[in-house]
Amino acid sequence: MSSVMLAGMHLLLSGIVGSVAYGLARPGSDVDRIGVFAAPTVAFHGLHPPRESVVTTDPT
Repeated sequence: MSSVMLAGMHLLLSGIVGSVAYGLARPGSDVDRIGVFAAPTVAFHGLHPPRESVVTTDPT
């Protein structure tokens, strides 16, 4: 999912997980992020409610 689709959502909670969070990162390790977003109210109007989960590998 692109960051364009996430743009209308509001970030409620953001965190870093994985090896960096546990202090096990090595040179070249990636940073794994997790977050909780709230969809805009208008997304709940209509026949297709927003998806429960959004997974992306887009670093932006």
